[in-house]
Amino acid sequence: MNIKSRAIEGAFWNVFFAVANKIITAVGQFALAWFLLPSDMGWANLAQSMAAFTAILSVGGLGDVLLQRRKFDQEAGQAFWLSLLFSIFTALIIGSMALASPFIGKPKIENLLWFLSLATLIGAPATIMAASLKNKLDYKGLAISQFIGGLFFTPAAVFLAWLGWGPYALIVPLISKQLATMVVMFVRGGVFNFVKPIWSKLKKLLKPTFALSISGLFAGLQTQAPIFVCGMVLGAEQTGFFSWGWMVAGQVVFLLATNLREVLLPTFTKIGNDPERMAKAALKTGRAMTAFLCVTCGAQALLCDGLIRMFLPAKWYPAIPLVILFSLGLVSQGFWVSGSAFLNASGKYRQLVLLNAVQVGLTAGITWIGSIVGGVWGASIGCAIAVFAGGSIYIWFINRNISEGRSASWWAPSFITIFMWLVCFFISWKQGFGIQIVSAVLFIGFNSWIWWRFDDGGLKLVIDKLSRKLLMPKRVGG
Repeated sequence: MNIKSRAIEGAFWNVFFAVANKIITAVGQFALAWFLLPSDMGWANLAQSMAAFTAILSVGGLGDVLLQRRKFDQEAGQAFWLSLLFSIFTALIIGSMALASPFIGKPKIENLLWFLSLATLIGAPATIMAASLKNKLDYKGLAISQFIGGLFFTPAAVFLAWLGWGPYALIVPLISKQLATMVVMFVRGGVFNFVKPIWSKLKKLLKPTFALSISGLFAGLQTQAPIFVCGMVLGAEQTGFFSWGWMVAGQVVFLLATNLREVLLPTFTKIGNDPERMAKAALKTGRAMTAFLCVTCGAQALLCDGLIRMFLPAKWYPAIPLVILFSLGLVSQGFWVSGSAFLNASGKYRQLVLLNAVQVGLTAGITWIGSIVGGVWGASIGCAIAVFAGGSIYIWFINRNISEGRSASWWAPSFITIFMWLVCFFISWKQGFGIQIVSAVLFIGFNSWIWWRFDDGGLKLVIDKLSRKLLMPKRVGG
């Protein structure tokens, strides 16, 4: 099986299990919305956003370095000690934040941070085990491990929320999630040999890992920094509305970002000796994901009002406009996923760090200004604008590596999608859920046709490969 087929098959398994996981998560979020208060969400998400600032020491980029150096079997044992060392440092820093939380006026998050510290320490081997599966192109095993981890987290969170644990229901199950994920990766063969640490070999891994960890820090802060800003400026309840709306709106996007990146990076790395081919692949991938996000996020923004009012308690109604704003702002993230994987696989770490830093500064800064001026509404508007702009930047970085590009293949359908969404929104807003469903169906049908009409082959290739995977069983002995 060639690299392209392995990548598409990997994408299939990642998305398949991610969709299954998101269905379970959606049911869990429905239950959590009944059992938890907005302030509970606010405290838990503020604690996680504070812990996100330690990502520079989580050496998440260590697995990527092992893949890029193409010496996994020789270096995995040394990489484990590096991962363990920095996990200990990370846990200590999060613990220091816990001790400092009463002095910054947030005493309720102290114990939450201690649990996050423990989860970080337990998950030390996970980076190397995941890299082992990627090195073998065992995307299915990686997807299964992530699915099982989510399966352990969601029911536990709902059960603890039902028992009245409040914000702890969202933090404590992270420990069981880490353990379950690592067990599955171990069973699938994501193991490595333990060796004595050798400083000279550790140094060879440390420098590129540190560069990627800085990039990973900024990439994580793109999600967590807006929540942190709101938690510092606004009250727990408003932070809860903001973070819950951000989480609900981003489910489809996070599905793509978390799962497809696991496929794109090792795939792009395999064709790293042909930069233009890699850039074209990244551009086609970005277009395909943008087409999907424009249609799904647009439909989500049209339907969220009726769905939330139908299935959730009235305490969450103030978050409806925020879900709409975030859904629209996130449509450009397909190019962020593809573009960041492209820069990473190309070894352009400095550009990747700079871009991610600019995005974090832009998102956090505009969210902060919005929260000062307009409270949670202003913060949401600022965050949505900044996220959309940040994702769009990657188009230029990918396209400049291609001798011939067709910008009309994504700009034209994007503008048509925006116009069509505005028409459907003003027709259906506050007109009842039935009218909203009709508008969403029309929007999905028309805009799917538009993106297909402007497609340059990327969408057709992905759909053809996935349809073959779904409809044509593998022949015995074939």
